[in-house]
Amino acid sequence: MRIPIKNLFIVCCIFIISGGNVYAETIILKDGKIVNGEIINKTDDYIEVNVGLDFSITYYRDEIEKIESGRRDGFRLYENNQREIAAVTFPKDLFPHPNSRDDYFYYSGILDAVTGEKYGVLLFFYLRNGYCVTAVFTIYDLQHGYFDFKQVNAFQKVDSSKQGYTISINSWLADGPFEKHHLVAETDNFKINLFAESNGPKAIYGEQGHVFLGPKGDSLCYAIPRMPVNGTLTIISDEEDIKPEEVNVSGVFWHEHRWEHINSGKTGWNWIHLYLPGNYALTIFQIFDDQGQIAKDVKLGGYLIMPDGSVITLSPKDIVFKGDSQWVSPKSNNGYPMHWRIQIDEIDCLFEVIPVIKDCELVPNFYYWEGPIVTQGVFKGKEFKTYGFMEMLGKR
Repeated sequence: MRIPIKNLFIVCCIFIISGGNVYAETIILKDGKIVNGEIINKTDDYIEVNVGLDFSITYYRDEIEKIESGRRDGFRLYENNQREIAAVTFPKDLFPHPNSRDDYFYYSGILDAVTGEKYGVLLFFYLRNGYCVTAVFTIYDLQHGYFDFKQVNAFQKVDSSKQGYTISINSWLADGPFEKHHLVAETDNFKINLFAESNGPKAIYGEQGHVFLGPKGDSLCYAIPRMPVNGTLTIISDEEDIKPEEVNVSGVFWHEHRWEHINSGKTGWNWIHLYLPGNYALTIFQIFDDQGQIAKDVKLGGYLIMPDGSVITLSPKDIVFKGDSQWVSPKSNNGYPMHWRIQIDEIDCLFEVIPVIKDCELVPNFYYWEGPIVTQGVFKGKEFKTYGFMEMLGKR
């Protein structure tokens, strides 16, 4: 039995990926906040709202301005099949979106240590209705061929003002958005304390930021594909008599900020991003339906990001994915291709993809593969060889 304490959030369980919940009402509060959810309990004094991920919020009647049928979010109002699209704008959309059901801050890249080693980093924070509920940090030791992974779940309100924001969960944090993002995260064996410069060109995806991904739903998204990074990496030994070793590191991160409705359901995807000669960047993907086939209603295959941040949208029919040399996971028995050949005639690009570490299967709530890759090929007549990141999740 839930007790209706004012603004009490009851966390039943937390998942990384959102499910396909139905959001039937929009609750508009007197302080201006908008809550999308399903009213699961009503009394004369309060209502109880399921906002997804089994979070329930109790609001007293004197807090509520009005209740609308349909779902309102940052770019649309679901009511009588009407849809309104608003463009991504800066600096407003550099900040977290407290009215959004799904709000992701994602960072990935390669760090070079002054001692000569290379490490891959994947870090993201998942926010819901202005609270950080999940964060994931994966670090890849490219010398020794293994990765270290940690996921933390909590329920911490995002601190945000005109001067900036702080997303924190336990001891982890992401500060931004102006000039630099301060990133802190740790596993049992590694800790990062990094500063990522955010003054570079920003790439707005899709139709003014609106991205339609068929069975995976809709979202708003932009990227800062090149963020120079520097800071420290601390290596923590399992042996108690060995002190932690702190080394200076530097590199380049790819940052994406994606928010609003993202419905995973039983769909799958393959996704790659990498850097190309001449300060170009590329992100491409395949979206699968619930039968494991390429989703026919997805008209989007990826983006070529120009040096100034402008974007060329790529159609899936112009991108040829060919994967082979499967590695079979001993944990899940899933097979993941370890060699890809990608051809994109529209932008005169042909390259191969090879994972740096074969076993990069992650298991936060389901099995999928994500990790650093080496790409080698030709873009507009220029040969290149560079690092990137790839995620593979086929039929679920």
